[in-house]
Amino acid sequence: MNIYLDCDEVLLNTAIAHVFFLKKHYGVSVDPHIYPSCWSFRNEKIKSYEVSTSLFTHSEEFSKVSPVPFAKEGIEVLKKQKHKLFVVTSISDCEEVKKRRKDNLEAVFGPVFENITCLPLGHNNKRQYYENVEPGVVIDDSFHNILLALECGHIPVFVSIRQNQEWLNNVKQKNILSITNLKSFAE
Repeated sequence: MNIYLDCDEVLLNTAIAHVFFLKKHYGVSVDPHIYPSCWSFRNEKIKSYEVSTSLFTHSEEFSKVSPVPFAKEGIEVLKKQKHKLFVVTSISDCEEVKKRRKDNLEAVFGPVFENITCLPLGHNNKRQYYENVEPGVVIDDSFHNILLALECGHIPVFVSIRQNQEWLNNVKQKNILSITNLKSFAE
């Protein structure tokens, strides 16, 4: 079966790495318990999430983001079960960022992914991707992306994390499978 995996907060602890990057390089503190797109900035150099993300994704730190708990184990189980794994992430489509993301994923998980697709930053960028790939399972931490996957004929699996708890009731009302980590899905 084809399994389409979001990267940030499903495979890699990107938000936490982003928080540390901002504090270390710019002295900016943001709340790691809310989605990065909801962060507010009062810094001259960093005026928006988009600017913050561009600075982070072009840094060396971006290629060294650690995995979320149990992601490595979950990926190992899925590969042993002979699933085809695809990563689709909407953080940037810049070639430098794509290379950093690919290098990071391969350093953490090995060369286990059929493809790593990097889309421009934003929540609305996955629809066209989901419309043009074979049906499969979509694993994502964004309720918006889960609904897109469902509309496009995929089986959605919602990853419940601290930043998205307000969406959990919506997921339950739609009878969408919810998991707390990739290993729990794989087993």
